[in-house]
Amino acid sequence: MDEVGIEKAIILTGERGKAFDAIYERYSRYPDRIEVWCGLDYTGYDKPGFGVAAVRELERCYKLGARGVGELSDKGKGLFYSKPTKAWGMHLDDARMDPRLEKCAELEMPVNIHVADPRRMYEPMDASNDGLMNAYKWRLDNQPGIVGHEGMVEILDRAVK
Repeated sequence: MDEVGIEKAIILTGERGKAFDAIYERYSRYPDRIEVWCGLDYTGYDKPGFGVAAVRELERCYKLGARGVGELSDKGKGLFYSKPTKAWGMHLDDARMDPRLEKCAELEMPVNIHVADPRRMYEPMDASNDGLMNAYKWRLDNQPGIVGHEGMVEILDRAVK
């Protein structure tokens, strides 16, 4: 890190539980140089009472040493870039996310959020939009029920408020 002028690195693990603990164990010996962030657990997001265990796990990760959350990702299908549970259809502005985001604020944990992809990925590919460097299989314009680019920006605005 010194050789290339990096003062501090942040590891966006997206993990909780034992997976987070193992990563934290490995890098916590460098607290002045490396910060380890945890993920959020969406287990049971589609069931009543969702969230209590997830907030407890967030608090546990914080007490262990997590100083942020990330990376949360939603490209229009919901928070499904997560494991073990993909939260299809649940976006950042969903009321079910409020307890987690409020706990992050209370603990002063920043949240790294990847919202949407470039606009061209939501538009039909044709002579004026070839998807540029993205693979054809990653396109979003042909997927049913997906929130478009502008909708994703609005979701982010609502969640931040």
